[in-house]
Amino acid sequence: MDHTKRGIGFGERLWRTGVLVGLLAVAAGLFSVSNEPATAQGSAAQSPTRVATLDLVKLINGLEQFKAGQQAADAYTQQLRSSLERAQESMQSAGEDLEVATEATRERLVEEFISADAEFRAEAAKFEVLRNVRHNVILRDTWQSVREGIAAYAEENGYDVIISDDSLVQAGGTVNADPEVYKQFMMTRRVLYTDEAIDITDELMTRMNIDYRASLGAGGGGR
Repeated sequence: MDHTKRGIGFGERLWRTGVLVGLLAVAAGLFSVSNEPATAQGSAAQSPTRVATLDLVKLINGLEQFKAGQQAADAYTQQLRSSLERAQESMQSAGEDLEVATEATRERLVEEFISADAEFRAEAAKFEVLRNVRHNVILRDTWQSVREGIAAYAEENGYDVIISDDSLVQAGGTVNADPEVYKQFMMTRRVLYTDEAIDITDELMTRMNIDYRASLGAGGGGR
């Protein structure tokens, strides 16, 4: 009888120990499940994604580097246009002479007109190529500065993402516009709403203009 009681007592203790271990395991599982969101939330709260918006058109148009480049490109274009206009005047003069040509002079004036016309066409092609190259260099240099400026600003101020804000762009002539054109306008909007507090355009513009003036003082204006 004593052996039976001892056996029952041992078995009961073993069963209770098993139940306790099982409960502890369940409790540990529940704690783990309930603790994971809290841990994730805590992690998210410690390092939220910081986002800023930027009006790219306003920034570029307000950059002194871009304005100076445009002025230089316009001056260069005017020089090219002068050569083009001289070639055009020569062609027009040759054409006028040809209209009043006599039989004796017609062949010579035709050749002069053809030569003047070819020179004008060559100057026109040269004008387009050189003008586009000069303007594209300005755009390339400006875009490189903008990207470098944004990257430096984001790193120094702890921004993870900077988005080009086109939410203020308005569709022109929407009342009578082709529905497909208007739909394309709507569907290509990247930013639909932003808080003005996270717009960095003016601050970045001021900073980049200061850096540009400093580069001119250091001999960086020869580009």
